[in-house]
Amino acid sequence: MQKKGETRKAVKLLDEMFEKGLNPSHVTYNTLMDGYCREGNLRAALIVRTRMERKGKQANVVTYNVLIKGFCLKGKLEDANGLLNEMLERGLVPNRTTYEIIKEEMMEKGFVPDIEGHVYNVSDTNRKELRLMVSTQSCLIAGLCRRSDLPDQESQRQVAREGNLRASIE
Repeated sequence: MQKKGETRKAVKLLDEMFEKGLNPSHVTYNTLMDGYCREGNLRAALIVRTRMERKGKQANVVTYNVLIKGFCLKGKLEDANGLLNEMLERGLVPNRTTYEIIKEEMMEKGFVPDIEGHVYNVSDTNRKELRLMVSTQSCLIAGLCRRSDLPDQESQRQVAREGNLRASIE
């Protein structure tokens, strides 16, 4: 669905589904949003999300992953960070894909998102330990340290403990 015409065809099919009384799934909506994001049409992707929510389907983690990555690929990192914070405010728990997007599309490009609130919000709200890939953990911890001016390994360990991350910083 990387061609503009293909996404338009998919939207037409979505309209036909509604006409026939069918209720599209998250997969349908997320696929449309992904198509628009790949085309660089972020406005259309957000319109699809709004349409989905008006039909009673709330954005899920996959929805946010699609949108965050789309905004990152267009270089709109602040907007992507805003979506990340919106996702957290809605009580959604980031998954491995979310952290990979943060690592590869934000942090490796020199943008440190508002991950301090992100890590603490997830651990406080959901009372779960995050078991992330070590490379992603290290990247998040390094970003926290840069934002907090925490230069040494002991400070990194403290940040990891406070965020309930199991990190191997040696």
